[in-house]
Amino acid sequence: ATALVVRGGSVIDVRTGTVTPNATIVIDSGRIQAVGPAGDPTSPAGAQVIDATGKFVLPGLWDTHAHTRDFDGALNINHGVTSTMDMGNILDWILALQEAREKAEAFGPRIYPQGMSVAGRLGPHQWAVKTPDEARWAARQNIEAGVDFLKVYQDAGPDMIQAVAKEAD
Repeated sequence: ATALVVRGGSVIDVRTGTVTPNATIVIDSGRIQAVGPAGDPTSPAGAQVIDATGKFVLPGLWDTHAHTRDFDGALNINHGVTSTMDMGNILDWILALQEAREKAEAFGPRIYPQGMSVAGRLGPHQWAVKTPDEARWAARQNIEAGVDFLKVYQDAGPDMIQAVAKEAD
């Protein structure tokens, strides 16, 4: 079944702070389609049903400053973290882990990687740059690899930060 229905739980709306007891959540093709009180919305025919009676349901949490490791997947998921913004890792390694999680070959939250940081000093997950041309090169390495965003350390200098910003545009 492509549809999933979660019934009976209390849904917490984190935007309004309201709680809907005995709610129904309809998920189809991996996307939430509807949320409402019991019986509204109706469940699609053939949907898998999960009974959440006595439980609370809230949106997945984001860790917006993670340095993902291969052992933290279950820890994050068990604490409600379903997505992470990885703020720095070895480029090839984090992209391989991201792909493994997307293919369900590794367990853990979705990863939105930035790859290697652009910095004026060498670090374990940083490109050490000294000129705007080097900063552009570092940004391109990340962009061509398919990262979701770029990170620049303040020690890179304004001209290098500007070069990275232009490359990202």
